[in-house]
Amino acid sequence: MPRPRHGSSWAQAYQLLPSALAAAALGDTLVVAQGSYTPSTDNPMQVPAGVRLLGGFVGNEPINEETIDARDWATHATILSGDINTPGDSTDNSKGVVDFHGRFGAFMDGFTISGAFNYISNVDYVGLRCHGHATLRNLVIRDNRGYTRGAGLYVLG
Repeated sequence: MPRPRHGSSWAQAYQLLPSALAAAALGDTLVVAQGSYTPSTDNPMQVPAGVRLLGGFVGNEPINEETIDARDWATHATILSGDINTPGDSTDNSKGVVDFHGRFGAFMDGFTISGAFNYISNVDYVGLRCHGHATLRNLVIRDNRGYTRGAGLYVLG
């Protein structure tokens, strides 16, 4: 039986990004290796207040300020995707991909957010929703579709 992973190194990395986010707390930095990560159909990935989320890593480099500054997020794409079931079929995609909440803000750098499809008329976001304070850098937000407002990015307050 495999042991649970705690995320303290690449060898012990969480296999599911939502699990890592659920364990994160104010002041934590999560580094995310290249690849594709998905939420559930009805629940976007929740980024806790005050968490620093960095994508664009190969997944074997040491983590320090030098490697953080030198990472190539375009070459080593870290994709947060709403395309969770049948590839290319948007009707079974997640309704929302990423959700930021909290007055302490959050920081997100080096990700592609794509593939969400919200067909519900009373929900105003799809790809990325920011409620409160957030710093967003080096993001590609594409191919998200929504019934109402905010298909790619929806900002509240």
